[in-house]
Amino acid sequence: MMGKRGWLAWAGVIAFLIALGVFFFPARLGGEMYYVILTGPSMEPHFHVGDLVLARRAPFYQPGDIAIYRHPRIGFVFHRIVGYDAEGRFRFKGDNNAWEDPYHPRPDEVLARYAARIPAVGKVLRHLRSPWVITALVVLIGLLLFGDWLRVGPDEEEENFVMPRGDTLYDWMIAFAVLLVLAVLLGVVAFTRPKVVQAQEPISYTETVAFSYTARAPEGLYDLPQVQPGEPIFTQLTGTITVGCTYRFTAAAPFQLEGTYRLLARVSDATGWKRTLPLTEPTAFQNGTFTAQATLHLEDMRRFIDEFEQITGRRGTYTLAVMAHIETHGTVGGEAFQETFEPMLRFRWNGNALVLETSGGVPLGEKAPDPLHIVRQNAIVHTVPRVNTLLILGAHVPVPLARTVSVVVGGLALVLLGGALYYEHQVVEGDPVAQIRLIGGVTTVPLDALPHHTLPVVEVGSLSDLASLAALHRAPVFHLREGEQVHFWLKTPDVVYHYGAEGQARVPQHARPLLPRPRFLRWKAAPVGGACESVLEEWAQTVDSQVVHDAGHSQRVARLAVALGKALGLSEPALRDLRLAALLHGLGLIEIPPEIVQKTAPLTEEEKRILREHVLRLNVRFESVEALAGALRIAYHRTERWDGSGYPDGLRGEQIPLGARILAVVDAWDALRHNRPHRAAWPESAAASFLRQKAGEWYDPRVVEVFLNWVKASSATGLEQPSSTAGAPAVEDEDDEATPAA
Repeated sequence: MMGKRGWLAWAGVIAFLIALGVFFFPARLGGEMYYVILTGPSMEPHFHVGDLVLARRAPFYQPGDIAIYRHPRIGFVFHRIVGYDAEGRFRFKGDNNAWEDPYHPRPDEVLARYAARIPAVGKVLRHLRSPWVITALVVLIGLLLFGDWLRVGPDEEEENFVMPRGDTLYDWMIAFAVLLVLAVLLGVVAFTRPKVVQAQEPISYTETVAFSYTARAPEGLYDLPQVQPGEPIFTQLTGTITVGCTYRFTAAAPFQLEGTYRLLARVSDATGWKRTLPLTEPTAFQNGTFTAQATLHLEDMRRFIDEFEQITGRRGTYTLAVMAHIETHGTVGGEAFQETFEPMLRFRWNGNALVLETSGGVPLGEKAPDPLHIVRQNAIVHTVPRVNTLLILGAHVPVPLARTVSVVVGGLALVLLGGALYYEHQVVEGDPVAQIRLIGGVTTVPLDALPHHTLPVVEVGSLSDLASLAALHRAPVFHLREGEQVHFWLKTPDVVYHYGAEGQARVPQHARPLLPRPRFLRWKAAPVGGACESVLEEWAQTVDSQVVHDAGHSQRVARLAVALGKALGLSEPALRDLRLAALLHGLGLIEIPPEIVQKTAPLTEEEKRILREHVLRLNVRFESVEALAGALRIAYHRTERWDGSGYPDGLRGEQIPLGARILAVVDAWDALRHNRPHRAAWPESAAASFLRQKAGEWYDPRVVEVFLNWVKASSATGLEQPSSTAGAPAVEDEDDEATPAA
């Protein structure tokens, strides 16, 4: 049955994968994230060619954002938003460019906002797109997935360790825990985001100016008795021009505008010389509109030209412009507005005639804008409060709703998880039959009497191990209640496995806790960890409690060994082997007669020889398990001594593996610091004195020094304290294996 740490780990993994999918799933597959490889330097110095850019969809975009948009011809573009155009489209510009992008995307063409950058990864990904590389990766993945299956025959496959299906109750616990974790993640995101944000929206507006002009003309020269807008004016026939100007402001939002205007006349030439003549005084207007009219006396402008030509001696063609200088201020859509607009009506003057020009300088008659109607379009940025949203699986979820959902769902999941834990504690934990029934794939059969068999009995350390064996052999588990005792049996062709609840009080004395044959756990195809390590922990606990009579010894040694290994700079694989070695190191004692292992009087020479065989038996039992090779080597040599007087191979000094030297020190320390049947626990000072005394003789001096320094620096560092701290007895004879080997 999966332990609490196991299902909590699964809950964390599942929640992590779900969150990973929500936040990082590619947009092309329905996710929210875009992955773009930069191919140009337009965003330097912050972004470089070959960078992998991550951009996530957003509910809205505004100037200042770095975003990805889709260009209709060239595809994805990654630039910065710098503003809006007159139509409310976004204007983009590369940070390293001196010009803006000529294409202005609509808001729906902007795909995602910049989220993160991974330098230079894009270069690697471009190489991985090669057909040869993709083919090689497919072949490699196929070998990894199916290589072990191709090597395993039918008989061998049955012997491989098979994980049982999940527990029904724990499956619900996983579901509730996943729901709780997701609710917490949603809450963290939702409560760290404001409910309302100030979003920027463009408000387009249009300023329109309509010019008109008339002048008197001799009858019969034009179709009408007056010069009409668009017709040339011959200066020798008339001396005045009447100019009209109508201005109108419109916007996509309510506005309140007022301002001033004045009409001006200006004559200039190609050199940049100009003279300006006011035609009207500054005049106020309201509501964004006005109509004005003024009379221009051509002799005034002719006088400016004559003075210019007399002083400079230049002759040429001049430009006469009638200009409206318009200043507006007020509010548009609630935003402050202030602008200046200077539309012009231009004439080309060669001294005899005034010919109307287009606003772009193109003579009338060619395809050009209407010079009498000038339109200017633009947009201002309007800041509006908007309910903030979270983009989850393509849906815009309001932040207040996300907060409510996280609290309600999280509270419900917490209640359901607490109820499941309560049920497990109150009902399942007190009923072993209910526990094993929760395990999927295991059939249970009740018995009325003890079963009769002639096969050897092997005690199993826990109900979960028995369930694993039942799933492995595809056999039912029989159970019998005798008062408060519950016995479980699993029968195989070679052996009967037994587990008894309540301390196994009714198990016959001769049924000692033997380990199963090593072939029942073939870990060649699976990494060490998970069920494998769990089985080792259960076996170690059985040996500690029933053989050594020091519950938790192996687990404490494992923790101390890993801590010391880290202090000595061991790698992660070496630390893993060291931990497994700590769980393995006492398992060989299971095959040594208990009267020798638990003897309180000094051992005879023959008894010492038998006791020393426990490392040989350990090696024989597990030598076929390839995944435990490193750990087994450490456990096998932990009884070697620094001076070469140890066993089994009489190694000395640094011939002894470092892991074995570490294990020897921490094993002795923990044995001395805890009560044993034949002596009380030693105080810390006495145990430290013993290690110093034996440093250089039994133990590696450097390992002892680092360990004792670590103990001192940790000051009561969380090491498990002995149940009593009686005074230390005299140091036992160095051949007595109880202290260093227990």
